[in-house]
Amino acid sequence: MKVYKKIEYQTSHDRLEKIICDVCKAETTNEWKSRDTDEVKIEISMREGTIYRMTDGYDYNEGEGTKTHIDLCPDCFKSKLIPWIESQGGVPHTEEWNY
Repeated sequence: MKVYKKIEYQTSHDRLEKIICDVCKAETTNEWKSRDTDEVKIEISMREGTIYRMTDGYDYNEGEGTKTHIDLCPDCFKSKLIPWIESQGGVPHTEEWNY
């Protein structure tokens, strides 16, 4: 669960205050970064709906639908989700990246 705070300054926007793991309820204010890592990005979501792509030369879409997501901490991702996926016959794919 992501917790946002409404910020009012000329224009209003939501600022991410913290992330709470939906499984173990661990909390972070730094997006799960540690002294060993500069980036930890966990994205688990499903979008479904209808998108109408405009063909009149304009570069925009319209549509509607739903997005279902879950927020997991790195520990729950590694120790709970990955073993469950494997127990269902899934094979997680790990890639190395380098800039």
